[in-house]
Amino acid sequence: MAMKNRVATFLSKTRSSKGSVKQPSIDELRTEKEDLEAKLDKLHEECGLYQKNAEDARTARREAEEAAQKAKEALAKAEEEKQAAVEEKIHAIEKMEEAQRIAAEHEEETKKQTEAAELSAAAAREAAEREKRASEAQVAAERLAEEQQAKLEKTEQSRISTEQEMGAKLTQALHARDAAEAERDAAFEDAQRARAACEAADVSAWEARQAQDVANERCREMELVADTKTREAYTATLQKEDALALLADMEQDKVDAENSASLERTAREKAELAMRFAESLSTELAEQVRNLGEEKDGLVASMREMELSLSRAQDELVQAQIRLSESIDAKENAELGLRESERRVEELTVLVQEWRERAEDARSMKEEFERALEKSRDAQYDAQRQAEEHRKAKEKAEAEKRGAERYSQKQEAQAKKDREAVLAAVADKEEAERNARNALDAFDEAQRKWKQGVQPTASPSESQIDALKKSRGFREGAFHVGVAGLTGTGKSSLINALMGVVTGTPEAVPTGNQYTQTVGRYIDARRNYPHIWYDVPGAGTLTAPSWNYFHDQGLFVFDAIMVVWDNRFTDVDIAVLENCVRLKIPAFIIRTKSDVHISNIEERMRDVVEADPTLTNKDRKSRYTVIPFSARAEYISETRSGVERSLHNANLPPMKVYLVSNKTITKIVQGDKNMRNVRVIDEFDLLNDIWALRRATSRAATSIPRMHNMRANTTPLI
Repeated sequence: MAMKNRVATFLSKTRSSKGSVKQPSIDELRTEKEDLEAKLDKLHEECGLYQKNAEDARTARREAEEAAQKAKEALAKAEEEKQAAVEEKIHAIEKMEEAQRIAAEHEEETKKQTEAAELSAAAAREAAEREKRASEAQVAAERLAEEQQAKLEKTEQSRISTEQEMGAKLTQALHARDAAEAERDAAFEDAQRARAACEAADVSAWEARQAQDVANERCREMELVADTKTREAYTATLQKEDALALLADMEQDKVDAENSASLERTAREKAELAMRFAESLSTELAEQVRNLGEEKDGLVASMREMELSLSRAQDELVQAQIRLSESIDAKENAELGLRESERRVEELTVLVQEWRERAEDARSMKEEFERALEKSRDAQYDAQRQAEEHRKAKEKAEAEKRGAERYSQKQEAQAKKDREAVLAAVADKEEAERNARNALDAFDEAQRKWKQGVQPTASPSESQIDALKKSRGFREGAFHVGVAGLTGTGKSSLINALMGVVTGTPEAVPTGNQYTQTVGRYIDARRNYPHIWYDVPGAGTLTAPSWNYFHDQGLFVFDAIMVVWDNRFTDVDIAVLENCVRLKIPAFIIRTKSDVHISNIEERMRDVVEADPTLTNKDRKSRYTVIPFSARAEYISETRSGVERSLHNANLPPMKVYLVSNKTITKIVQGDKNMRNVRVIDEFDLLNDIWALRRATSRAATSIPRMHNMRANTTPLI
């Protein structure tokens, strides 16, 4: 509008001075008018081109926004796929670790069962030798021993064939385990590659987000520039309208110049000024249009770079998905291999278990036969003693008969008495023979019942078991563990440690040297640990038979039994373990206060080193550094060898011995992270084996297996 006012002022001045202006030619004015119209048309075209460029810029901005939105969606999808890949990778690693742990457990269990089978076979051979020596005492017993020896040879042949099959299957299981480990390693490598791909995808996604942010910033700059250019274009349009108005005025001036020559020169000068003004305006508009074109080219180049970045990110995401699918396939192959290995190991475990049961049956039959032979020898001894008495009585009767010739009346009475004594002796001998036959019949009947799996007559009835469970508060789905052992072995402290409770606190089990008269019941308050612990009263001596003691304390109702001891592994512990083996109840042999015993051994070793005059200070210092390790090794070796010897002398299969400290178990259960200076022996193994046994029994779809339906397995599951 200011320009229009200036042009109007200029025209008014021109009109006022038209009398003094020299009149130009009409052709020159017409030519100048056409040139000016051409320049105005060109300016109009440039304005239209600018508007078109602005529209293209807005379209490009919308496309950039759409591309940015797609990039956001792709990034979100990539994040989801990355999260899913990470979860699948973690799940795969957990499955592989679980499969590896199960394979190791099966391997260790197979090894232990093989060792137990070998010891059982050795015991069976020793029993066969004793049986052969005993068979020489009696012809009938010798025949029975020969039959038993034939059965043993058949069992030995079966054992040898089973061992061969077991060796072959062990080799196959080892090969399968090696293949599974190789597949597991490959799966780990694939998982690492997938992790690297995910990290690369993260980097690409980050770069895409950076590019998107740059694109958004440039879009905002483009919007500002476009708004500025739009305002400039509007100003140029106003200037064009002013120029058109000026042209109209010029036409009017030309008409006036035809009427008045004085106005033509003024109009020409006015037209020249307007033309120079229009040229300068056109130059400015051309410069602005050129700048807009350059900015548009820059924006187009930026959009192309963004598209290339997004394309690369999408390609990397596709590659990551391909690698993830490959790692998933490798993981599935590894899982198939592990399942095949587990199946083979389970078959091998079943074969070893069957062979072990046959060996156990043979050992039990030998023990029953030895007891029957002992009874038969006792009966023979009684019969011989009675025959000797009869012989002596007969000799005495003959002597009295010879003297009866002198005393006839007295001799006849005495002879009658002697005949009655002879008849009584004969009757006693016949009674002894009948007793011997009854003993052999009883042995045959016991052997037949043993083969049929009939339990001893002292076994509790189902009603007794149910009543005792009810009185002791048994709960469905819980795991009931009896803790037995002599008084003062730390049973109550062990229960506190297994529950993660510090001894002496209000919620702890009472401890001390007092003699427990009744069975204590303590519920584990931890979540996901449905354990109920029972503190069984200890015993100083075993005056009653082992089965009666076991029966009187009601140990036959528990799902598992812990035999706890401290200084000595006594006959009481052996009696409890014998009944656990007979009733097929899982048992744990636990020696407590291991930290105290190791400290005592260390103190003894230090005294020995200190009293040795041949050692220098340097030697003593070096000896002191190895004393903790030597004491620990000596304690572990002596304890396990002593228990193994006691079990062997009692004809019991080998069992695992857990050497623990109640303080260490408490720290582990409470999740104490300060375990750096804590010496751990078997605490973790004990906790893992208890948990594994509870899980194994809970997966059986029934309650805890009891005496009549539980397979022979005296060693805890590992």
